[in-house]
Amino acid sequence: MSTNVSVSCHVGVYESLQQEVHSLAGLLLGYESNNQIMVVSRSLCVQQCEDLVQLAEDTNLLQPAGISVVGVFCNSALPATKENVEKDLEKLNTKHLQNHLKLDHVAVFHKVKEATNFEDGPFLQTSCGEVSKCTVTTTNQDLLSTLQILRLRAELPVNIQVPDSAPKVRNHIIKEFNSLIQDVQSDTSTAVFHINNSPILLRSYEEGDGCPPECSTCGDILDYITTDSDAPEYMKKRRKKGQPSKTIQVSLHFQTTGEQAFHKTPSFSPVINYFSETFRMISVMLPLDVVALVDPGVRCDRLWHVLSQGVTKQLKAMEKCLINQVTPKEIKTFDIPTVYHFQPLQSQTLLTVIYPEGQTEEHLESARKELHKMFGFPTDRPLFRKANAFVFPEEVDTRGYLRSPHIGLPPSGVVGGELSLVQGHYTYHHYMQDRFDDNKWGCAYRSLQTLISWFNLQGYSSIPIPSHRDIQQALVDVGDKEPKFLGSKQWIGSFEVSICLDHFLGVSSKILSVNQGADLAYKGRELANHFQTQGTPVMIGGGVLAHTILGVDCNHETGAVKFLILDPHYTGGEDIKVIQDKGWCGWKGPEFWDQNAHYNLCLPQRNPAI
Repeated sequence: MSTNVSVSCHVGVYESLQQEVHSLAGLLLGYESNNQIMVVSRSLCVQQCEDLVQLAEDTNLLQPAGISVVGVFCNSALPATKENVEKDLEKLNTKHLQNHLKLDHVAVFHKVKEATNFEDGPFLQTSCGEVSKCTVTTTNQDLLSTLQILRLRAELPVNIQVPDSAPKVRNHIIKEFNSLIQDVQSDTSTAVFHINNSPILLRSYEEGDGCPPECSTCGDILDYITTDSDAPEYMKKRRKKGQPSKTIQVSLHFQTTGEQAFHKTPSFSPVINYFSETFRMISVMLPLDVVALVDPGVRCDRLWHVLSQGVTKQLKAMEKCLINQVTPKEIKTFDIPTVYHFQPLQSQTLLTVIYPEGQTEEHLESARKELHKMFGFPTDRPLFRKANAFVFPEEVDTRGYLRSPHIGLPPSGVVGGELSLVQGHYTYHHYMQDRFDDNKWGCAYRSLQTLISWFNLQGYSSIPIPSHRDIQQALVDVGDKEPKFLGSKQWIGSFEVSICLDHFLGVSSKILSVNQGADLAYKGRELANHFQTQGTPVMIGGGVLAHTILGVDCNHETGAVKFLILDPHYTGGEDIKVIQDKGWCGWKGPEFWDQNAHYNLCLPQRNPAI
């Protein structure tokens, strides 16, 4: 092992490991680059040591290609000396884990169970079992902005024999998937990965490689991708230097001619065995959706192996999904394994989960609970519902409502402030949308629509965004308004918004009142607590105006505070540059509020769910 291997850990992961007191041990997830192990996530194990290998298998299936198990952490009754660490690692049987995963060295974070910090370390365990200290640094850099994302989408057919017994069906599934995996990852594989809209082909062998000589690293590939998908020549329009990296789209092909394909042809005369058997055959088209996270400096000749490993992991996960559907009852069809990518609680990596197509969220609840348990996520909010799926930049519908327009705003400018923001995505609703003129009276309606969009996008609900008429009808139905309110242009306020949230979603709200706008400068701590615990957007109404608060940045010592405001009074088109540059979504100081007006704030509360 190289003696200068160091460990870098994302600060959020490092702090969560320091606070972990319940689990006996767990796994560290990340990647290695330039003699540095980068830890970006973790999974938990509350069982005994023999579970670590199985936990590693299960955890790796959920990771993007390029991210895998790189270490372990343990809560111990013993201080973190070299001798005690060796004893604990022997109990955890990490040598077996290391051999199973074929790791040259394993990062080890060791902590006394009741302590809330690491006394020493981290340590490294070599393939020979030797343990030594190493240096560690922490970083708060966003992983998804520093690594290059590659996304492969393809369809692979699989034909499954369905005989008269469940064990035989499982065996046939395993056989078919082993064949597919062999086609993708073997030394004689004919799998070819094409970088879409470019001349680049990635093969398992170097001869005839489709990478131009100047394209030596993953980062170089971006310069060979045309931005016009219809362009016949890749040189027609290249990415400009300095442009942000986008997701590299990849497709999967299999070579049918040439020397590599010839190797797969039997070199002997075929022997035909004939037998008669009655069985049914079910054909399933597997919709692969593989994500890889790669350091831009990785050489192109390594990308084939990274993508091959990603496809292999996803095929194994899909195999598991189909096997879980096998029962003693007659099998008429299989629910297609469907891929969902998640970034729970803004984690530093994505998690890929396979759900059987067509199964309801109620049927998938037990699977979601296992995911929450595996990664130590809170169990009072949905993180792995289908509505929580990660949206790639290229999937954003630019023709519809803007999604989370606060992303990309500059800092608030509060010196030494504590930033507390809305947790999750929402859509921006404002005046004149939906071909409906509500200028000068519909601001609170629009704020309510934004609040409901948040609950939809977090997976709590899936109702259509209610129109102004729907909102007025709800207030009439519950007895808050007279029937003549229908079709009017009357304003509503925070109390009516809370009533509608309860009516449409079953969501309760807290009402926070201030006698004058000047007092909002002293509500930073209460709002920060709301965003940290509930994470929902806040509707505020005062005078004749309503707004949505998306976060606060406050220095509790100096009292300096700024509010992140989403303004529903905007009447223009869905132009994110205009909305951010002109302050329709931006940071505002206490002077933004009418200093003499009475304000009510509606703070929606999460319902416990998973």
